[in-house]
Amino acid sequence: MNVLREQLDVKNEHIQNTPLLSTQAVTCNSLKVPSFWDINADRSYYNEWPRDRKLSLISNATTIIYTEKGYGIVELINNEYIHLRGSSVIFLSPDKIKRYWCEGGYWKIYWIEVQGVGQSLLPFEQIIVIDNHLHFHLYFDAFIRAIHRSNELHHSYAASILNHILHEWLLIASNSEISKHEKIIQTLIDEMHIRISENSKVREMAETYKYSEQYLRKIFIKHIGKSPKTYFTELKLGMIRELLKKGGYTISELAELYGFTDGFHLSKVYKKHFGYAPSNTDTSL
Repeated sequence: MNVLREQLDVKNEHIQNTPLLSTQAVTCNSLKVPSFWDINADRSYYNEWPRDRKLSLISNATTIIYTEKGYGIVELINNEYIHLRGSSVIFLSPDKIKRYWCEGGYWKIYWIEVQGVGQSLLPFEQIIVIDNHLHFHLYFDAFIRAIHRSNELHHSYAASILNHILHEWLLIASNSEISKHEKIIQTLIDEMHIRISENSKVREMAETYKYSEQYLRKIFIKHIGKSPKTYFTELKLGMIRELLKKGGYTISELAELYGFTDGFHLSKVYKKHFGYAPSNTDTSL
């Protein structure tokens, strides 16, 4: 547990944790999707199984957790902790999950349970980093729209979308060999998610892994297109904007939560990046 959990009072007794799909599975060929959650979590989001599970465990199912943004932790029954950050996916056996929670102030995930996928094909408990994740956001939007329709054709279409997403992830996992520089960058981004609440300098992160700040900056810009400092600031601002949309947080609280000097400093940086003040963030988006 880090300082965020100690600083922040629980603001909502229940965060969005209701399955969008639970009473009727959608299927496509052999793939069956019996349950699906679209979760926007803040620091009050904490689930322990079986106590907090809203549905019974499904026989022969696989749990897929796709983290679109933010940072969370899953603890397995063997007391292993899995740290999940934005743009990553993992396959787990549901009977091995003990509990899970949001650890970075904000955690946007799709929690999916599927049946009918050859388990020998799945890289269980392996975190798969998704570099280009924008189109997955579009796929999930289409999936959610389809499952909200009442006819079988739309439900079959929804399952086919998820089938496509699933196989893209498996292809990415099978081509997981990355260069030394890419491994360094992934490690640094992981560290940014873990230390999201701190006013950490990239220099300090570089020293942790025995790299020079100049070296990290050079390869980061080459592969990501922006400096580590800019990326880290934008990562914080993205999470702050999501929490502002949810409501219930003051600018001062968020400034303290994400390592800014004070509310004035956060407001200045936020307006420079987004073009409007935090108070003008549209909560209807």
